[in-house]
Amino acid sequence: ESTLTYESQTVLGSSVNGAAITAYHFGNGSNEMVLIGGTHGSYSANTSALAKEFISYLGANESIVPADMRVTVIPTVNPDGLAAGGTTGRFNANNVDINRNFDCDWAATSMWRDQQVSGGSAAFSEPEAKAIRDYVSEINAVGAIVWFAAEGKVYPSACEGTPSNASVELAATFANAAGYGVEAEFDAYTINGDMVNWLAKEGVPAISVLLTDRNGIEWNKNEAGFKAALSSLSN
Repeated sequence: ESTLTYESQTVLGSSVNGAAITAYHFGNGSNEMVLIGGTHGSYSANTSALAKEFISYLGANESIVPADMRVTVIPTVNPDGLAAGGTTGRFNANNVDINRNFDCDWAATSMWRDQQVSGGSAAFSEPEAKAIRDYVSEINAVGAIVWFAAEGKVYPSACEGTPSNASVELAATFANAAGYGVEAEFDAYTINGDMVNWLAKEGVPAISVLLTDRNGIEWNKNEAGFKAALSSLSN
């Protein structure tokens, strides 16, 4: 990662196995937009690759960040899973799905498609989820984009209710610019402890962007979506 250019970086915490969870910052404004990849480790490694591409892009184009904004990129929430490889790398080293470990409709056992997965022993039992929680609590987050795979759609966020207008607008703005479909809500199966819905609970307009497959980063689409979203969040 020494090849990456960035304005500053913060180590947010460590994984179960002690790997650093790092955030990279661009711009100095008080309103922060957060970009997150790698929640499901090697199972959707392209989301980490896309986030790292954003670090390189922002490092080379810092002037695109408006004066009132700061953009923070967290490329890999689940470094142990990314290192593990394969489908098992979806989970952290405790075999917990980090995207079931947040404090929104949390349950010890949740679903991933038709299989049961662990949500941990309690909300925020896992150090990776705690690292995101603690960072978000310290900043003025005005928007968040969290990448997953794979469907080629964008979803707004909500915790125990209807998505906020800001979340719905952010989803539409990103999707329209990127050329992804946009849905009102994810209802293929019940998700407990979702990070993006927890962000909504914290008052942050947040969207899930599901890349079309598990291979490519679809850079042109996501660059266009990001720029439109950044513009919409800036005063």
